[in-house]
Amino acid sequence: MFPSVPTQGLQNTSLHSHPTYKTAVLIFALSPGAAAENKPFLSWNSLAAKLTAATKKKVAATGMDFFHFTEAEQEGHTFGERYTNAISEVYARGYDAVITIGNDSPGLQSRHILEAKNAVENGGFAMGPSHDGGFYLMALQQAHFDPAAFAAFSWNTAGVGQEVLSYFRKKNAAVHTLPPLYDLDRPGDAKKLLATLKPVLTKVLRLLTMLLKPGAPLYVYHPAQTLELSGCPVWNKGSPLPIR
Repeated sequence: MFPSVPTQGLQNTSLHSHPTYKTAVLIFALSPGAAAENKPFLSWNSLAAKLTAATKKKVAATGMDFFHFTEAEQEGHTFGERYTNAISEVYARGYDAVITIGNDSPGLQSRHILEAKNAVENGGFAMGPSHDGGFYLMALQQAHFDPAAFAAFSWNTAGVGQEVLSYFRKKNAAVHTLPPLYDLDRPGDAKKLLATLKPVLTKVLRLLTMLLKPGAPLYVYHPAQTLELSGCPVWNKGSPLPIR
């Protein structure tokens, strides 16, 4: 039901990684159609599909197995339940560690994933924080995974990133933090992303530029509220916004 996609490409050349350790990447991201229901601007010029394709390409370049869980594969009533169940499913397939990412952080690179892989395979916990209080990447061992605790985190809030970090620090886990990145949660985030991404002519980068032009969508619908581009806060999460 959830086939892995083994790929070849860049390899983790760290001398410290355990040779028999099995780590997989979990892309926890909605399908383009479902993503557009939560964030209408992502349907513009097939932006959601292009973000997913770009993310998969970066993951494939690491040479790691990966799984993509859309709303069709996710199980549970709340975001926390769906996210926790997806992680549990990857562990059930024989992996020792899972690196979770979304598809809405264009600044994410293959090197970030490999850095997280090295950290988790050395017994640590890794997180890539996002500037809005959530995170774009989390890497953890099965031994550190407590499904009940994960399901109870304050998902869809701006404090979930620090909450998860505090949880692992209290457990005396070796915490490795990646550079912070921006998520693409509303059209206005495109300006922040353009200021940090390298000026390469990729499809996603061109679309972000076009999104700032007149005539582009001016709002994003969240299941709980409509967010205008007037500085209103965005309810955040650890990965994609939930479907209700």
